[in-house]
Amino acid sequence: RTLFSLGRLGGICDVCPEALERFRNLSPGMYLETSLDRFLEIPSIVAVVIAVPAKLHFAVAQQCLRAGRDILVEKPLAMSTEEGRQLVNLARSLGRILMVGHVVLYDLAFEALLHSVERVGRILYIHATRVNFGKVRTEESALWSLAPHDVSMVMALVGSGAKPIDIACSGSSSITSGVHDMALLTFGVEGSPTRISIHVSWLHPYKERRMIIVGSHAMLVLDEGEVRLYPNRAEVSVGGTITTEKGEPTIVFSSSADDELPLTRELRHFMECCSSRQKPRSDGNEGLGVLEILEAAHALLVPKAPTRFFAHETAVIDQGAEIGEGTKVWHFSHICKGAQLGPGCNIGQNVYIAPTAKLGRNVKVQNNVSIYDGVDCADDVFLGPSCVFTNIKNPRSAIVRRGQYDTTVLERGVTVGANSTIVCGVKIGEYAFVGAGAVVTSDVAPYRLVYGNPASNQGWVSQLGFRLRDDEEKDGNGPPFAMICTVTGSKFWRSEEGRITERLP
Repeated sequence: RTLFSLGRLGGICDVCPEALERFRNLSPGMYLETSLDRFLEIPSIVAVVIAVPAKLHFAVAQQCLRAGRDILVEKPLAMSTEEGRQLVNLARSLGRILMVGHVVLYDLAFEALLHSVERVGRILYIHATRVNFGKVRTEESALWSLAPHDVSMVMALVGSGAKPIDIACSGSSSITSGVHDMALLTFGVEGSPTRISIHVSWLHPYKERRMIIVGSHAMLVLDEGEVRLYPNRAEVSVGGTITTEKGEPTIVFSSSADDELPLTRELRHFMECCSSRQKPRSDGNEGLGVLEILEAAHALLVPKAPTRFFAHETAVIDQGAEIGEGTKVWHFSHICKGAQLGPGCNIGQNVYIAPTAKLGRNVKVQNNVSIYDGVDCADDVFLGPSCVFTNIKNPRSAIVRRGQYDTTVLERGVTVGANSTIVCGVKIGEYAFVGAGAVVTSDVAPYRLVYGNPASNQGWVSQLGFRLRDDEEKDGNGPPFAMICTVTGSKFWRSEEGRITERLP
Protein backbone atom coordinates (compact mmCIF):
# COMPACT_ATOMS: atom_id res chain seq x y z
CA ARG A 1 0.00 0.00 0.00
CA THR A 2 2.90 2.36 0.69
CA LEU A 3 4.37 1.71 -2.75
CA PHE A 4 0.95 2.33 -4.26
CA SER A 5 0.67 5.66 -2.42
CA LEU A 6 4.06 6.60 -3.87
CA GLY A 7 2.83 5.73 -7.35
CA ARG A 8 5.43 3.00 -7.85
CA LEU A 9 3.50 -0.25 -7.38
CA GLY A 10 3.70 -2.16 -10.66
CA GLY A 11 2.46 -5.55 -9.52
CA ILE A 12 2.17 -8.08 -6.73
CA CYS A 13 3.28 -11.72 -6.65
CA ASP A 14 1.80 -13.98 -3.99
CA VAL A 15 1.33 -17.75 -3.97
CA CYS A 16 -2.09 -17.26 -2.38
CA PRO A 17 -4.76 -16.25 -4.95
CA GLU A 18 -7.08 -15.10 -2.16
CA ALA A 19 -4.46 -12.61 -0.99
CA LEU A 20 -4.13 -11.21 -4.51
CA GLU A 21 -7.87 -10.69 -4.78
CA ARG A 22 -7.72 -8.13 -1.99
CA PHE A 23 -5.55 -5.94 -4.21
CA ARG A 24 -7.41 -6.39 -7.49
CA ASN A 25 -9.49 -3.24 -7.01
CA LEU A 26 -6.50 -1.21 -5.83
CA SER A 27 -5.36 -0.60 -9.39
CA PRO A 28 -7.15 -2.27 -12.33
CA GLY A 29 -4.04 -2.31 -14.53
CA MET A 30 -1.71 -3.77 -11.94
CA TYR A 31 -0.06 -7.15 -12.56
CA LEU A 32 -1.15 -9.88 -10.13
CA GLU A 33 0.73 -13.18 -10.30
CA THR A 34 1.02 -16.38 -8.27
CA SER A 35 4.14 -17.52 -10.13
CA LEU A 36 7.43 -15.71 -9.47
CA ASP A 37 8.82 -17.06 -12.76
CA ARG A 38 6.02 -15.40 -14.74
CA PHE A 39 6.18 -12.27 -12.57
CA LEU A 40 9.86 -11.77 -13.38
CA GLU A 41 9.11 -12.05 -17.10
CA ILE A 42 7.15 -8.76 -16.96
CA PRO A 43 9.51 -6.13 -18.50
CA SER A 44 8.04 -3.20 -16.56
CA ILE A 45 8.91 -4.80 -13.20
CA VAL A 46 12.46 -3.47 -12.71
CA ALA A 47 12.76 -3.68 -8.90
CA VAL A 48 11.27 -6.03 -6.32
CA VAL A 49 10.49 -5.64 -2.62
CA ILE A 50 10.71 -9.08 -0.99
CA ALA A 51 8.43 -9.58 2.01
CA VAL A 52 8.18 -13.36 2.47
CA PRO A 53 8.95 -15.68 5.41
CA ALA A 54 12.60 -15.29 6.42
CA LYS A 55 13.48 -18.87 5.46
CA LEU A 56 12.58 -18.01 1.83
CA HIS A 57 14.59 -14.78 1.63
CA PHE A 58 17.68 -16.37 0.08
CA ALA A 59 15.93 -18.37 -2.64
CA VAL A 60 13.58 -15.56 -3.70
CA ALA A 61 16.28 -12.87 -3.59
CA GLN A 62 18.65 -15.03 -5.60
CA GLN A 63 16.02 -15.65 -8.28
CA CYS A 64 15.17 -11.94 -8.53
CA LEU A 65 18.83 -10.91 -8.80
CA ARG A 66 19.49 -13.48 -11.50
CA ALA A 67 16.48 -12.10 -13.38
CA GLY A 68 18.23 -8.70 -13.42
CA ARG A 69 16.10 -6.96 -10.79
CA ASP A 70 17.16 -4.57 -8.02
CA ILE A 71 15.83 -5.84 -4.69
CA LEU A 72 14.88 -4.72 -1.20
CA VAL A 73 14.83 -7.72 1.15
CA GLU A 74 12.98 -7.54 4.46
CA LYS A 75 15.16 -8.27 7.49
CA PRO A 76 17.02 -10.48 8.00
CA LEU A 77 18.92 -10.61 4.71
CA ALA A 78 19.03 -14.43 4.93
CA MET A 79 19.15 -17.18 7.54
CA SER A 80 22.93 -17.69 7.43
CA THR A 81 26.02 -15.64 6.71
CA GLU A 82 26.92 -18.00 3.87
CA GLU A 83 23.61 -17.30 2.14
CA GLY A 84 23.96 -13.57 2.84
CA ARG A 85 27.47 -13.51 1.41
CA GLN A 86 26.29 -15.28 -1.73
CA LEU A 87 23.59 -12.64 -2.25
CA VAL A 88 26.05 -9.77 -1.72
CA ASN A 89 28.52 -11.27 -4.20
CA LEU A 90 25.78 -12.05 -6.72
CA ALA A 91 24.39 -8.50 -6.58
CA ARG A 92 27.88 -7.06 -7.01
CA SER A 93 28.71 -9.29 -9.97
CA LEU A 94 25.43 -8.42 -11.72
CA GLY A 95 25.55 -4.70 -10.91
CA ARG A 96 22.24 -4.86 -9.02
CA ILE A 97 21.05 -2.85 -6.01
CA LEU A 98 20.71 -5.02 -2.90
CA MET A 99 19.10 -3.27 0.05
CA VAL A 100 18.02 -4.75 3.39
CA GLY A 101 14.84 -3.65 5.16
CA HIS A 102 16.29 -2.32 8.40
CA VAL A 103 13.45 0.17 8.54
CA VAL A 104 14.43 1.67 11.92
CA LEU A 105 17.47 3.27 10.29
CA TYR A 106 15.05 5.51 8.36
CA ASP A 107 13.15 6.66 11.45
CA LEU A 108 13.54 10.43 11.95
CA ALA A 109 13.97 9.91 15.69
CA PHE A 110 16.85 7.49 15.15
CA GLU A 111 18.47 9.85 12.66
CA ALA A 112 18.32 12.56 15.35
CA LEU A 113 19.94 10.13 17.80
CA LEU A 114 22.65 9.29 15.28
CA HIS A 115 23.42 12.96 14.64
CA SER A 116 23.56 13.68 18.39
CA VAL A 117 25.72 10.77 19.51
CA GLU A 118 28.94 12.81 19.37
CA ARG A 119 27.59 14.89 22.26
CA VAL A 120 27.97 11.99 24.72
CA GLY A 121 31.76 11.68 24.26
CA ARG A 122 33.18 8.16 24.25
CA ILE A 123 30.38 5.60 24.18
CA LEU A 124 30.68 3.42 27.27
CA TYR A 125 27.67 1.21 26.73
CA ILE A 126 24.43 0.96 24.79
CA HIS A 127 21.35 -0.82 26.07
CA ALA A 128 18.38 -1.54 23.81
CA THR A 129 15.01 -2.93 24.81
CA ARG A 130 12.38 -4.16 22.35
CA VAL A 131 9.65 -6.01 24.23
CA ASN A 132 5.88 -6.37 24.08
CA PHE A 133 3.08 -8.84 24.54
CA GLY A 134 2.92 -9.33 20.82
CA LYS A 135 2.63 -11.89 18.09
CA VAL A 136 4.08 -15.18 19.29
CA ARG A 137 5.84 -16.97 16.46
CA THR A 138 6.41 -20.71 16.16
CA GLU A 139 9.19 -20.84 13.54
CA GLU A 140 11.28 -17.69 13.98
CA SER A 141 12.69 -16.81 17.42
CA ALA A 142 12.54 -13.39 19.06
CA LEU A 143 16.26 -13.08 18.35
CA TRP A 144 15.74 -13.34 14.58
CA SER A 145 12.40 -11.51 14.52
CA LEU A 146 13.14 -8.52 16.76
CA ALA A 147 16.89 -8.13 17.35
CA PRO A 148 17.88 -7.22 13.74
CA HIS A 149 16.35 -3.76 14.30
CA ASP A 150 18.50 -2.99 17.32
CA VAL A 151 21.66 -4.65 16.02
CA SER A 152 21.47 -2.51 12.87
CA MET A 153 20.94 0.65 14.96
CA VAL A 154 23.83 -0.17 17.29
CA MET A 155 26.23 -0.85 14.42
CA ALA A 156 25.25 2.46 12.81
CA LEU A 157 26.05 4.23 16.11
CA VAL A 158 29.45 2.61 16.72
CA GLY A 159 30.49 2.82 13.05
CA SER A 160 30.15 0.46 10.12
CA GLY A 161 33.80 -0.62 10.41
CA ALA A 162 33.44 -1.71 14.05
CA LYS A 163 34.17 -5.39 14.74
CA PRO A 164 31.94 -7.13 17.31
CA ILE A 165 33.74 -9.26 19.91
CA ASP A 166 32.85 -11.37 22.94
CA ILE A 167 29.35 -12.17 21.68
CA ALA A 168 27.13 -13.84 24.28
CA CYS A 169 23.46 -14.75 24.18
CA SER A 170 20.97 -16.40 26.51
CA GLY A 171 17.21 -16.80 26.39
CA SER A 172 14.18 -18.94 27.07
CA SER A 173 11.67 -20.86 24.94
CA SER A 174 8.53 -21.04 27.05
CA ILE A 175 5.82 -21.54 24.42
CA THR A 176 7.35 -23.53 21.56
CA SER A 177 10.27 -25.82 22.25
CA GLY A 178 13.42 -24.52 20.58
CA VAL A 179 11.85 -21.19 19.56
CA HIS A 180 13.05 -18.55 21.99
CA ASP A 181 10.45 -16.03 23.17
CA MET A 182 13.08 -13.96 24.98
CA ALA A 183 16.73 -13.33 24.25
CA LEU A 184 19.46 -11.21 25.85
CA LEU A 185 22.33 -10.47 23.48
CA THR A 186 25.57 -8.82 24.59
CA PHE A 187 28.82 -8.03 22.79
CA GLY A 188 31.73 -5.61 22.74
CA VAL A 189 33.57 -3.64 20.07
CA GLU A 190 37.18 -4.39 19.24
CA GLY A 191 39.54 -1.64 20.36
CA SER A 192 36.82 0.19 22.27
CA PRO A 193 35.42 0.19 25.83
CA THR A 194 31.89 0.11 24.39
CA ARG A 195 29.61 -2.72 25.51
CA ILE A 196 26.22 -3.45 24.02
CA SER A 197 23.24 -5.29 25.49
CA ILE A 198 19.98 -5.97 23.64
CA HIS A 199 16.86 -7.42 25.27
CA VAL A 200 14.04 -8.68 23.02
CA SER A 201 10.84 -10.53 23.89
CA TRP A 202 7.23 -10.98 22.80
CA LEU A 203 6.24 -12.33 26.22
CA HIS A 204 6.26 -9.07 28.18
CA PRO A 205 3.41 -7.36 30.05
CA TYR A 206 3.80 -4.04 28.25
CA LYS A 207 5.36 -2.48 25.16
CA GLU A 208 8.77 -0.85 25.46
CA ARG A 209 11.09 0.27 22.69
CA ARG A 210 13.99 2.15 24.17
CA MET A 211 17.68 2.68 23.48
CA ILE A 212 20.04 4.19 26.05
CA ILE A 213 23.52 5.45 25.20
CA VAL A 214 25.83 6.15 28.13
CA GLY A 215 28.90 8.21 27.27
CA SER A 216 31.84 9.75 29.05
CA HIS A 217 30.25 13.23 28.98
CA ALA A 218 26.49 12.75 28.65
CA MET A 219 23.72 10.25 27.98
CA LEU A 220 21.10 9.92 25.26
CA VAL A 221 17.76 8.14 25.38
CA LEU A 222 15.57 7.21 22.40
CA ASP A 223 12.12 6.36 23.72
CA GLU A 224 9.07 5.94 21.44
CA GLY A 225 9.93 8.67 18.96
CA GLU A 226 11.57 11.10 21.40
CA VAL A 227 15.29 11.73 21.89
CA ARG A 228 16.44 13.20 25.23
CA LEU A 229 19.94 14.33 26.23
CA TYR A 230 20.94 13.90 29.89
CA PRO A 231 24.01 15.93 30.94
CA ASN A 232 24.94 13.23 33.46
CA ARG A 233 28.53 12.09 33.86
CA ALA A 234 30.88 10.38 36.29
CA GLU A 235 34.62 10.99 36.48
CA VAL A 236 37.55 9.67 38.48
CA SER A 237 40.02 12.36 39.57
CA VAL A 238 43.79 11.97 39.70
CA GLY A 239 43.55 11.12 43.37
CA GLY A 240 40.96 8.41 42.75
CA THR A 241 37.96 10.44 43.88
CA ILE A 242 34.77 9.81 41.90
CA THR A 243 32.72 12.87 41.06
CA THR A 244 29.31 12.89 39.42
CA GLU A 245 27.34 15.57 37.65
CA LYS A 246 23.63 15.43 37.00
CA GLY A 247 21.40 17.86 35.15
CA GLU A 248 17.96 18.23 33.66
CA PRO A 249 17.36 16.47 30.35
CA THR A 250 16.66 18.40 27.18
CA ILE A 251 14.56 17.17 24.30
CA VAL A 252 16.66 16.83 21.16
CA PHE A 253 13.88 15.55 18.94
CA SER A 254 10.22 14.66 19.26
CA SER A 255 8.27 13.02 16.46
CA SER A 256 4.90 14.29 15.34
CA ALA A 257 1.93 12.86 13.49
CA ASP A 258 2.95 14.85 10.40
CA ASP A 259 6.35 13.10 10.10
CA GLU A 260 6.84 10.81 7.15
CA LEU A 261 6.70 7.19 8.25
CA PRO A 262 9.98 5.22 8.37
CA LEU A 263 8.65 2.70 5.83
CA THR A 264 7.82 5.47 3.38
CA ARG A 265 11.27 7.00 3.79
CA GLU A 266 12.89 3.59 3.37
CA LEU A 267 11.02 2.82 0.15
CA ARG A 268 11.69 6.30 -1.19
CA HIS A 269 15.42 5.79 -0.52
CA PHE A 270 15.31 2.41 -2.30
CA MET A 271 13.73 3.97 -5.37
CA GLU A 272 16.29 6.78 -5.38
CA CYS A 273 19.12 4.24 -5.20
CA CYS A 274 17.62 2.27 -8.10
CA SER A 275 17.50 5.45 -10.20
CA SER A 276 20.87 6.94 -9.25
CA ARG A 277 22.70 3.58 -8.74
CA GLN A 278 24.03 4.87 -5.42
CA LYS A 279 24.76 2.50 -2.53
CA PRO A 280 21.86 2.22 -0.07
CA ARG A 281 22.40 3.13 3.56
CA SER A 282 21.33 -0.38 4.50
CA ASP A 283 23.04 -2.21 1.67
CA GLY A 284 23.92 -5.89 1.48
CA ASN A 285 27.17 -5.49 3.41
CA GLU A 286 25.35 -3.73 6.25
CA GLY A 287 22.80 -6.55 6.28
CA LEU A 288 25.59 -9.13 6.23
CA GLY A 289 27.24 -7.51 9.28
CA VAL A 290 23.96 -7.77 11.21
CA LEU A 291 23.56 -11.35 10.04
CA GLU A 292 27.01 -12.34 11.32
CA ILE A 293 26.13 -11.12 14.83
CA LEU A 294 22.74 -12.85 14.80
CA GLU A 295 24.20 -16.14 13.57
CA ALA A 296 26.91 -16.11 16.24
CA ALA A 297 24.30 -15.34 18.90
CA HIS A 298 21.98 -18.06 17.62
CA ALA A 299 24.76 -20.63 17.83
CA LEU A 300 25.13 -19.79 21.54
CA LEU A 301 21.39 -19.67 22.12
CA VAL A 302 20.74 -23.03 20.45
CA PRO A 303 23.93 -25.10 20.85
CA LYS A 304 24.35 -27.77 18.22
CA ALA A 305 23.74 -31.28 19.40
CA PRO A 306 26.90 -33.39 19.28
CA THR A 307 27.09 -34.99 15.87
CA ARG A 308 27.43 -38.74 15.61
CA PHE A 309 28.77 -38.56 12.08
CA PHE A 310 31.64 -36.83 10.29
CA ALA A 311 31.10 -34.12 7.69
CA HIS A 312 33.91 -32.30 5.91
CA GLU A 313 33.81 -28.51 6.31
CA THR A 314 32.92 -28.09 2.63
CA ALA A 315 29.99 -30.52 2.79
CA VAL A 316 26.47 -29.06 2.82
CA ILE A 317 24.04 -30.95 5.05
CA ASP A 318 20.57 -29.44 5.12
CA GLN A 319 18.70 -29.27 8.38
CA GLY A 320 16.28 -32.18 8.42
CA ALA A 321 18.58 -34.70 6.74
CA GLU A 322 18.78 -37.97 8.68
CA ILE A 323 22.34 -39.28 8.95
CA GLY A 324 23.25 -42.41 10.86
CA GLU A 325 26.01 -42.84 13.41
CA GLY A 326 29.50 -43.27 12.02
CA THR A 327 28.63 -42.07 8.52
CA LYS A 328 31.24 -39.92 6.77
CA VAL A 329 30.41 -37.17 4.26
CA TRP A 330 33.37 -35.86 2.29
CA HIS A 331 34.30 -32.76 0.27
CA PHE A 332 31.63 -30.69 -1.55
CA SER A 333 28.83 -33.21 -1.08
CA HIS A 334 25.24 -32.05 -0.54
CA ILE A 335 22.74 -34.00 1.57
CA CYS A 336 19.24 -32.56 1.17
CA LYS A 337 16.58 -32.14 3.83
CA GLY A 338 14.61 -35.38 4.13
CA ALA A 339 17.34 -37.66 2.79
CA GLN A 340 17.89 -40.76 4.92
CA LEU A 341 21.38 -42.22 5.37
CA GLY A 342 21.90 -45.24 7.59
CA PRO A 343 24.82 -45.79 9.97
CA GLY A 344 28.32 -46.45 8.71
CA CYS A 345 27.86 -45.01 5.21
CA ASN A 346 30.73 -43.39 3.32
CA ILE A 347 29.81 -40.53 0.97
CA GLY A 348 32.64 -39.52 -1.36
CA GLN A 349 33.40 -36.16 -2.91
CA ASN A 350 30.89 -34.14 -4.95
CA VAL A 351 27.93 -36.39 -4.17
CA TYR A 352 24.31 -35.17 -4.27
CA ILE A 353 21.60 -37.00 -2.32
CA ALA A 354 18.02 -35.83 -2.97
CA PRO A 355 15.27 -35.26 -0.36
CA THR A 356 13.50 -38.62 -0.74
CA ALA A 357 16.54 -40.80 -1.42
CA LYS A 358 17.23 -43.58 1.09
CA LEU A 359 20.50 -45.31 1.88
CA GLY A 360 20.71 -48.24 4.27
CA ARG A 361 23.54 -49.33 6.53
CA ASN A 362 27.15 -49.34 5.28
CA VAL A 363 26.40 -47.94 1.82
CA LYS A 364 29.53 -46.80 -0.04
CA VAL A 365 29.07 -43.96 -2.54
CA GLN A 366 32.13 -43.05 -4.61
CA ASN A 367 32.91 -39.61 -6.06
CA ASN A 368 30.62 -37.68 -8.43
CA VAL A 369 27.41 -39.65 -7.89
CA SER A 370 23.96 -38.03 -7.86
CA ILE A 371 21.30 -40.04 -6.04
CA TYR A 372 17.99 -38.53 -7.07
CA ASP A 373 14.48 -38.70 -5.62
CA GLY A 374 13.00 -42.20 -5.80
CA VAL A 375 16.26 -44.11 -5.30
CA ASP A 376 16.15 -46.63 -2.43
CA CYS A 377 19.39 -48.43 -1.56
CA ALA A 378 19.39 -51.25 1.00
CA ASP A 379 22.30 -52.20 3.28
CA ASP A 380 25.82 -52.77 1.93
CA VAL A 381 25.20 -51.28 -1.53
CA PHE A 382 28.27 -50.04 -3.44
CA LEU A 383 27.89 -47.20 -5.97
CA GLY A 384 30.96 -46.74 -8.15
CA PRO A 385 32.44 -43.42 -9.31
CA SER A 386 30.25 -41.28 -11.58
CA CYS A 387 27.45 -43.82 -11.86
CA VAL A 388 24.17 -42.22 -12.87
CA PHE A 389 20.57 -42.61 -11.71
CA THR A 390 17.54 -41.16 -13.48
CA ASN A 391 14.08 -40.61 -12.01
CA ILE A 392 12.01 -39.64 -15.08
CA LYS A 393 11.94 -41.78 -18.23
CA ASN A 394 10.71 -39.04 -20.57
CA PRO A 395 12.04 -35.69 -19.25
CA ARG A 396 11.20 -32.44 -21.03
CA SER A 397 12.50 -29.04 -20.01
CA ALA A 398 9.15 -27.38 -20.69
CA ILE A 399 7.11 -29.96 -18.76
CA VAL A 400 7.26 -30.15 -14.96
CA ARG A 401 6.99 -33.77 -13.81
CA ARG A 402 7.96 -33.19 -10.19
CA GLY A 403 6.13 -35.72 -8.06
CA GLN A 404 6.00 -38.27 -10.87
CA TYR A 405 9.38 -39.82 -10.12
CA ASP A 406 9.77 -43.55 -10.68
CA THR A 407 11.14 -45.65 -7.83
CA THR A 408 14.45 -47.44 -8.28
CA VAL A 409 15.30 -50.17 -5.76
CA LEU A 410 18.74 -51.62 -5.07
CA GLU A 411 18.55 -54.59 -2.71
CA ARG A 412 21.15 -55.63 -0.18
CA GLY A 413 24.75 -56.04 -1.32
CA VAL A 414 24.29 -54.70 -4.88
CA THR A 415 27.37 -53.37 -6.67
CA VAL A 416 27.05 -50.73 -9.40
CA GLY A 417 30.25 -50.22 -11.38
CA ALA A 418 31.84 -46.92 -12.40
CA ASN A 419 30.06 -44.82 -15.07
CA SER A 420 27.02 -47.10 -15.12
CA THR A 421 23.59 -45.68 -15.84
CA ILE A 422 20.55 -46.99 -13.97
CA VAL A 423 17.36 -46.04 -15.79
CA CYS A 424 14.60 -45.36 -13.27
CA GLY A 425 11.85 -47.79 -12.33
CA VAL A 426 14.01 -50.92 -12.13
CA LYS A 427 14.73 -53.31 -9.28
CA ILE A 428 18.23 -54.74 -8.87
CA GLY A 429 18.14 -57.89 -6.76
CA GLU A 430 20.38 -58.62 -3.79
CA TYR A 431 24.09 -59.11 -4.45
CA ALA A 432 23.67 -58.47 -8.18
CA PHE A 433 26.72 -56.98 -9.89
CA VAL A 434 26.43 -54.26 -12.56
CA GLY A 435 29.64 -53.99 -14.56
CA ALA A 436 31.36 -50.68 -15.31
CA GLY A 437 29.70 -48.59 -18.00
CA ALA A 438 26.55 -50.71 -18.14
CA VAL A 439 23.17 -49.19 -19.01
CA VAL A 440 20.51 -50.96 -16.92
CA THR A 441 17.06 -50.62 -18.49
CA SER A 442 15.21 -53.54 -16.84
CA ASP A 443 15.11 -55.50 -13.60
CA VAL A 444 18.18 -57.49 -12.59
CA ALA A 445 17.75 -60.80 -10.76
CA PRO A 446 19.58 -61.45 -7.47
CA TYR A 447 23.23 -62.53 -7.82
CA ARG A 448 23.18 -61.75 -11.55
CA LEU A 449 26.20 -60.29 -13.32
CA VAL A 450 25.17 -57.81 -16.01
CA TYR A 451 27.07 -55.45 -18.28
CA GLY A 452 26.84 -53.87 -21.70
CA ASN A 453 24.47 -51.40 -23.35
CA PRO A 454 21.78 -52.35 -22.73
CA ALA A 455 22.91 -54.46 -19.80
CA SER A 456 22.39 -58.18 -20.33
CA ASN A 457 22.94 -61.30 -18.26
CA GLN A 458 26.55 -62.43 -18.28
CA GLY A 459 26.53 -64.98 -15.47
CA TRP A 460 26.29 -65.14 -11.71
CA VAL A 461 28.29 -63.85 -8.74
CA SER A 462 28.61 -64.81 -5.09
CA GLN A 463 27.98 -62.54 -2.10
CA LEU A 464 31.72 -61.82 -2.16
CA GLY A 465 31.44 -60.53 -5.72
CA PHE A 466 33.30 -63.39 -7.39
CA ARG A 467 32.04 -65.04 -10.55
CA LEU A 468 30.30 -68.43 -10.32
CA ARG A 469 30.52 -71.24 -12.89
CA ASP A 470 28.69 -74.51 -13.26
CA ASP A 471 30.04 -77.20 -10.94
CA GLU A 472 31.13 -80.04 -13.19
CA GLU A 473 31.72 -82.28 -10.14
CA LYS A 474 28.17 -82.02 -8.75
CA ASP A 475 26.75 -85.25 -7.33
CA GLY A 476 23.75 -86.78 -8.98
CA ASN A 477 21.47 -86.22 -6.01
CA GLY A 478 21.84 -82.43 -5.86
CA PRO A 479 19.74 -79.73 -7.51
CA PRO A 480 20.23 -79.32 -11.26
CA PHE A 481 21.84 -75.88 -10.85
CA ALA A 482 25.03 -76.46 -8.86
CA MET A 483 27.69 -73.74 -9.07
CA ILE A 484 31.19 -73.10 -7.77
CA CYS A 485 33.09 -69.84 -7.03
CA THR A 486 35.97 -69.36 -9.45
CA VAL A 487 38.15 -67.81 -6.70
CA THR A 488 37.33 -69.42 -3.36
CA GLY A 489 36.09 -72.78 -4.56
CA SER A 490 32.96 -72.46 -2.43
CA LYS A 491 29.98 -74.35 -3.82
CA PHE A 492 26.49 -72.93 -4.32
CA TRP A 493 23.04 -74.02 -5.32
CA ARG A 494 20.88 -72.00 -7.60
CA SER A 495 17.16 -72.64 -7.32
CA GLU A 496 14.83 -72.60 -10.29
CA GLU A 497 13.75 -69.13 -9.13
CA GLY A 498 17.37 -67.93 -9.37
CA ARG A 499 18.06 -67.88 -5.64
CA ILE A 500 21.73 -68.54 -4.82
CA THR A 501 22.61 -70.29 -1.55
CA GLU A 502 25.96 -71.60 -0.39
CA ARG A 503 26.22 -75.41 -0.15
CA LEU A 504 27.48 -76.48 3.25
CA PRO A 505 30.23 -79.15 3.36
